[in-house]
Amino acid sequence: MDKFLDQYITFEDYIKVLKLETEIKVNPTVLKLKLKKEIQKGSFKEKVFSYNDVLYLHKEYVKQSIELYKKSIDLTEALNVIQNYDKEKINYVNRQIIEPKCKIYRILLIEQRRYFISKDDLNKILKNIDLVRKKNCITSSEFRLKMMTLFKGFNFSQSSKLVFKFIRDNQLEVIRQDNIGNFYTPIQNLYPKATVEKVIENIKLQCKKALVKTINMTLEDYYNLSEEEFKNNFKKLSIEEFNNISGYYDSNIELKKIIRFFSGTEVKCFTINQKGAYISIKEYDELLKYIHKSHKSKKYIGKNSEFRADELIISNYKEKLKLKEERITINNEQYILLKEYMYILYEETGLFIEFSRISPRFRKMYSEGCIDQNIIIYNDNIYLKERWVLESIKLYKKSVYVFEAVKEIQKSIDDNVQGITLEAFKGRNIVYKIPLINRNLFFMPKKYLNDIIGKIEEIKNKNCMNKEELIVCLTNRYKGIKFTRNSKRVFSIIKKNNLEKINKGYLGYFSTNNFVLYPKDTIEKIVENLDGWCEEKVKLINLTFQQYYEMSNEEFDKNYIILKVSEFNIISSIAEDKELDIDNVILFFRETNIKCIIIDLKNIYVSQKEYYELIKKEREQGKLINTKKQNINTNEKYIDKVELLEKVNNSFIGIDFGNTSKLIFKFINNNKLKVYTGEQLGKYYEQNKTFYPKETVKKVIDNIKIQCEKYLIKLINLSYDEYYKLSYDEFVREYRKIDKNEFKEISGYSNYNQRFRNCERIFKDSHVKCIWIHKKGIYVSIKECEEFLDFKNKYVCINDLRERDIDVKGFVKILRTYKFEKIYYKQKLYILREEVPRFTKIRNYITDLDKSNNIYEKFMIKLDNLDDERKNKYTSFCEIYISFVKYANLKNKLITINSRLFNAFKVLLACLEKDLIPENKSANDRVFKKALLLCKNSVNTRNTIIQFSNYLIKNKKFDISKIIDIKEKVPLNVYDQEQFLNLLIKLIEIIADKNSRKKLYRNWKLSSVITYVFLHYTLAWRKMDFFNNISVPVLQNIEGVTDGESFIKWLEEGNEITDKLALNICTDLEERSRRLNLKASKNNQKLTCVISSSLVKEVALLLCICEANRQIFNKKKHKSKMHSNIFESTNILEPKILHLIIKKNFNIDINEILDGGFSNRRMNKSFMTLVKEKAEELGLAYSYYYAQVLRGHKGKFGVLSETTKIYLNKDISKASLMAFSMGTMGSVVHIILQLISKGYKNKTYEDQIHLQNDLGLTPYTLENNIQKITNKIAVMQKEIDAYFKSGGRQDKFLKRLLYGQSFYGNDKRTKCLLKITRTNNFGVKRIECNNNKINRNTIECPQKRENCIGCDYIISLRYFIFEFEKRFNNILDKLENSGYDLDKKILIYSINNSYIPVLNDLSIILGEEAKKIIDVNRYIALVKKYGEIL
Repeated sequence: MDKFLDQYITFEDYIKVLKLETEIKVNPTVLKLKLKKEIQKGSFKEKVFSYNDVLYLHKEYVKQSIELYKKSIDLTEALNVIQNYDKEKINYVNRQIIEPKCKIYRILLIEQRRYFISKDDLNKILKNIDLVRKKNCITSSEFRLKMMTLFKGFNFSQSSKLVFKFIRDNQLEVIRQDNIGNFYTPIQNLYPKATVEKVIENIKLQCKKALVKTINMTLEDYYNLSEEEFKNNFKKLSIEEFNNISGYYDSNIELKKIIRFFSGTEVKCFTINQKGAYISIKEYDELLKYIHKSHKSKKYIGKNSEFRADELIISNYKEKLKLKEERITINNEQYILLKEYMYILYEETGLFIEFSRISPRFRKMYSEGCIDQNIIIYNDNIYLKERWVLESIKLYKKSVYVFEAVKEIQKSIDDNVQGITLEAFKGRNIVYKIPLINRNLFFMPKKYLNDIIGKIEEIKNKNCMNKEELIVCLTNRYKGIKFTRNSKRVFSIIKKNNLEKINKGYLGYFSTNNFVLYPKDTIEKIVENLDGWCEEKVKLINLTFQQYYEMSNEEFDKNYIILKVSEFNIISSIAEDKELDIDNVILFFRETNIKCIIIDLKNIYVSQKEYYELIKKEREQGKLINTKKQNINTNEKYIDKVELLEKVNNSFIGIDFGNTSKLIFKFINNNKLKVYTGEQLGKYYEQNKTFYPKETVKKVIDNIKIQCEKYLIKLINLSYDEYYKLSYDEFVREYRKIDKNEFKEISGYSNYNQRFRNCERIFKDSHVKCIWIHKKGIYVSIKECEEFLDFKNKYVCINDLRERDIDVKGFVKILRTYKFEKIYYKQKLYILREEVPRFTKIRNYITDLDKSNNIYEKFMIKLDNLDDERKNKYTSFCEIYISFVKYANLKNKLITINSRLFNAFKVLLACLEKDLIPENKSANDRVFKKALLLCKNSVNTRNTIIQFSNYLIKNKKFDISKIIDIKEKVPLNVYDQEQFLNLLIKLIEIIADKNSRKKLYRNWKLSSVITYVFLHYTLAWRKMDFFNNISVPVLQNIEGVTDGESFIKWLEEGNEITDKLALNICTDLEERSRRLNLKASKNNQKLTCVISSSLVKEVALLLCICEANRQIFNKKKHKSKMHSNIFESTNILEPKILHLIIKKNFNIDINEILDGGFSNRRMNKSFMTLVKEKAEELGLAYSYYYAQVLRGHKGKFGVLSETTKIYLNKDISKASLMAFSMGTMGSVVHIILQLISKGYKNKTYEDQIHLQNDLGLTPYTLENNIQKITNKIAVMQKEIDAYFKSGGRQDKFLKRLLYGQSFYGNDKRTKCLLKITRTNNFGVKRIECNNNKINRNTIECPQKRENCIGCDYIISLRYFIFEFEKRFNNILDKLENSGYDLDKKILIYSINNSYIPVLNDLSIILGEEAKKIIDVNRYIALVKKYGEIL
């Protein structure tokens, strides 16, 4: 025990040691109690214990505790040290923060409650704080804030890859929150300045690459944006806002579109990849305002779509901003470019002028020096002084063109006001020019315009007369009294009574003459004064003053004559006085019924009718005696002036010739026609009366007729003969005159005058007989006019609508589509007048539809025009369906889907029982069930309804039954073989028969129909592909043909399209399809174009006739109405119309032949199943039947059908082989014929080859090639014999020969004998062959030849001659162009041994035709040139 206690010391000794080793002042009693508590807790274990109330402490433990204390510092003190070390920045110092960074402990022997850290740890902490401080670190929050401040629009999170992944990947320094020196933040990491700078540098690099795109600002501008500037001046651009300003209809913002749109504008914009776009608010609002303002302009809208208009507006806006930067300053005056002026002018006034039109004008103004320094030319650019531009535009806005002012004045009043001219305005000094706008036209202030119109109305209401009209008026009232323009009697009244008159210069008075105007009140006062004066000056006998005043001037001239002294002396039996005695006159005439007017006691006017009756009566009583000699033929009939006028007026009804008519009396005088006085005629006694012989009267009437037909009379709906035959009674009974007001009422226009062109415009399309008489008026037939007016009141035609400025585009189609009640009147189409508003509404509706360029807009236009009250009743359904349309608008680019959407809407609307809301589940299900039932025959409508139901389920959370469309597709039936071929019979008869074919000439509609139907036998295309993609043949390639009309004449002269030309036309068609990579309009699949060799001639002929008819049609039409498609229209290709056209012209009933009518789809399917699979067999059948028709044998329905059945069954009868041989050329024909006719004796080969003499070859060449042909025939015969000897069957051989599609040669239009005879030896390889790339089952050439020319086993088919021609010309070209003798020898050898034998072989069948196709003369010339080397 003692030994054990030697390792311990007592508590008292410990106190002594503690005081000795440290400076700690302790209370031993307190300390002892504390230690005992710790002992009880077991804190010391064996290091401190109590025994017999004595505390023992382990010496080593005491030593260690004291040493530890010396090396430690109190935690609180340490925290204060750390806090004070960087007092400004260190805010977070406590035990929880320091504990993870260093060891915290208690020294129980010294202080049980206090904690300590080692002084070394404290120094280390302070050292690391220094290191952190030197690195200028920032916290995570500060770092993110700094990033977001620098990179506006980014949202840097704690896991942002751009920042923190970059730091990790590049192992950049980060001071974690547990770092010993990090006391700046309690829970965040610290980022040194170097790390921050590298992160910023990297983000800037990424921004520069692709992350950020700036528009109208630099990246530096972007970085330098303050937070406040960004918040106040920028906003994020939404897709709705972008679509609104750009005109797009996108569902997502596309970076390319934003850059393209905002580039060149003043809008500052930056886009962040996958984050959106931000725009400067002020500039964006200005741009938006500019676009909305410009949308009202016809310059942009016009015929453009809304989207196109937006593009134009933005393009011009950008150009304007660009021009603004190019301004220059001279002498403190700013000058702008001419183009910028155009934009300023348009924005301010809406006036758009093309640059190309005004540029020369301004250059001319500059060269003339008439605008001072307002225009300058600098670097060949025109600049205008800005101040001058703004002042001129300001003046222009306050002005109006004088000619427009004139129109406005005339429009605002009922009648034309004479004298409203530029000169009239000039005289008032209110006009001026604005050279900037127009240097030639005059302007006037707008404020004067209304004043002038008001004054004109004021003058009009006063019913004024000018001086001439006043004189005429007074002359008409006071017959026999002459008033002049200076009559004092008249104008003294005005002056004396101070009556109103309107002089020139008055604001509302315009006149071409310098007339003064006199109001109605003034005229009435003048007449009132003159009436009193007249009753003193004029004496009347046998009539009253009232009758005198009311008498018209025409009546006075016609019915009254001046009584001369001599005449009065004769009639009154008074001595011959030199002057009239007024008293005697009065006494004499009072006793008669003669009306007498005595004026101023001088001039006496008497009524001539009563006067001549008195003369006649006295002459009969013998009271009148004439003593003059008679030297005139008394047997001739003479008429006096009255009778002449009566005769003329009866001949020309309505004109009313008077006593002084120039057409009568001036004509008589000018032409010195015979005229007699009463003195010259024995039976007349009146001395001064004039008489006219029959000859003179006839010449006068003939001359008037000429003048009538020239200008005096114009007739509508009747001839001049009919007019001349009109009697006076008929004219009065059947015709009436229409005055000016009635004429305007009939025309419907207040500004229509009675000129003949206006009259013709009204009555030419009616049955109204109209007589227009120059300066006399218009007479119309009463009955027809009343009928016409009744008709006009009820109906209108297209011209009437045009004159009302109503758009009539598609007039006939609208009437037909919307079932208008229509009527034809004189070959013109009319509709009810009451239907005009409906037509206008429909026309406007169609126009709005055409202008809209997206599905949603079109649908809303249709919805607005839908006349169905249910749409207002079921508002929820309409709103939901509209949202569905918007959804479809974003998902679909095809505009035509709009019709499907609207049709589905109408079906659903008709089926609704309750409004479409989620709560009406059962009702909703019934709606869709009923709707699908109603549209069971419309696939598109059904699909749209199903899509709408799915939209409700997915997007609107409706609980409705999901629809699964299980409607079965009805398979498309093909025409049976007999129907298909019977129609072909009829088509071949039309083409082959010249008389039937002539009906196609100059009849584009008919030729289009026949060509369209016939093409179905060689191409399986849809209707629109036929219409849009069939190429047009070049008629000028035919010798002697220059245009469509000359081609038709060429055919009419008996010419035919050759096989070569036909082949070229069809080959061009095939090549064009391949070259242009033509695609089907419906599914965008490649169109296959292969013309059957059996039909090339017929196809080519029909295409040429169609093209000729197209050119003839276009020649008659305006350029704007010219057609480019080979077919007349798609309308005539419709089955019903097509059937009617063919039925009418050829009496062919397609519906009967095809048992149900023509169908493009059924014909195509029939072609695919029947023709393509058995092209060889049908080719033989076509050729056989066409040859029959050409020979004049009229086909019957069963002929081609039965013939075709033979071939389709791969028949090898004699007829089949004959048909095949018709299309085969060369000596092989005779070998084929020997196979089917054992008795066939072929002529010797030499006899057959004598035909080759026509080719003109040299004897050496002929002899050499006769031998080659003989050898070829022998080789082929040997090969066929070997085939049969080895077990080959004749029927199998012939089937392969006629129908095998795997036995073609390497050249086009050839077959190979070896492939037929040695198939089993060589096998079938699936390779492509040059002559038939479609066939995948072609046997490879047994002799490994590249081509068939020169091969003994070639079987040449129809048209091979043209392929041979190309190759023959090619090798001749090589011979001509060869520069070495060795090359020439090789080529000549090849020609003589390969080509010439083939040519001679072909000539056996073709004879002289071979020479027409192959240029043999060229070959002979080359042989002569180079010599027969081989």
